[in-house]
Amino acid sequence: MRLSPIVSVSVLFAVSRLWSSGLLAGVFFACTDLGLTPFSPESTNGSFLDFLTLWDGTHYREIASVGYPTTLPTTDEGRVDDNSWAFLPVFGVLAGLVATVTGLNYSAAAAMLSCLAGGAASYALYRLVEPRIGHRPALRTVAFFTFSPLGFLLQAGYAEGLFAFLTFSTLIALSQQRYWIMLPFALVAAFTRPGALALALALGIHVVLRLRSGHKFPRNELRAAVTVGVLIAAAGLSWPVIAWVVTGVPDAYLQTEMAWWSKYIGYVDFLPLTPWFLFFHSKLGAVGFAVPVVLAALFVLWISRRSLRPLGSDLLAYGASYGLYLFAVFLPQQSLIRLLLLPMAPLFGDLALTRGRWRPRVVLAVCLVAQPIAVVALWYSYFP
Repeated sequence: MRLSPIVSVSVLFAVSRLWSSGLLAGVFFACTDLGLTPFSPESTNGSFLDFLTLWDGTHYREIASVGYPTTLPTTDEGRVDDNSWAFLPVFGVLAGLVATVTGLNYSAAAAMLSCLAGGAASYALYRLVEPRIGHRPALRTVAFFTFSPLGFLLQAGYAEGLFAFLTFSTLIALSQQRYWIMLPFALVAAFTRPGALALALALGIHVVLRLRSGHKFPRNELRAAVTVGVLIAAAGLSWPVIAWVVTGVPDAYLQTEMAWWSKYIGYVDFLPLTPWFLFFHSKLGAVGFAVPVVLAALFVLWISRRSLRPLGSDLLAYGASYGLYLFAVFLPQQSLIRLLLLPMAPLFGDLALTRGRWRPRVVLAVCLVAQPIAVVALWYSYFP
């Protein structure tokens, strides 16, 4: 007897959490036994739960406890320093509310919220891809998501699981042409983690394709789609304005982001579509200008593959939109793996990966080998 989808996904997610928990606990206790300190510079406590809320998690903790600074911190040189304006509020605020309601400390509340959101995201991912590729490939897609190299973040004090749930739920509504249902998920996503602009662009592509298809597009549905798209885009662009209003500095958000970038390429002015060129030029010189062009061409070739077509135009539009978003505004440092693997999980439904006997096993084996490496390299040693 086949288990119901929700039970199958729940079991799969639970097993993946046991795997990630074992890896995280193994690294934590091995390091503490050896007298090493597996903590980011911001960490002041040595519990295992605090180990789950390192790096960016310390900023979410700060958002939950004191909110955002009204005066931007500065370095000795007078430049804006790292601060919490680089992080959106929903996850930190929700984790703080969970802590208040349950009596748990923040670290426990954040880990619990992340895990619950990760489970919900896993089921939403199944619901999103199953009508297109079938039950078994959809479960394999979920397995690749939960066991992926950065899958341990689905129980860490990061917003990844919550953002994935909101994004996948938005895409489900888009694929069903229920435009108003998209709106609450997308609006919350816009204040959870950067990336909601890709949803607005995907909706725009959907509208264009539906108009060109020759099928009936009722006027009330068209108005709804356009209105929802504009509102999502406005929400996605609103955070810099909010930072300006609160701090009184017009480019407070951009200066904050440039403070993070300065560790890799020095202080620069932000200009869309230039970050990848700036990064690779700083590492490789003039040759570096060619690297983003080659990578963009490879991405276009990959997303155009026949094995991805069964996922449908909406998911491919989202994948292309999100890829363009990362290329336009994101500096390709080590966080790129996290930003690529988890939100782009619907494309794990690629039939070249999910069909057959051996290929899914090979992909899963690679994930199982890569995750412990990622825990050490991108959690214990440095931020993901």
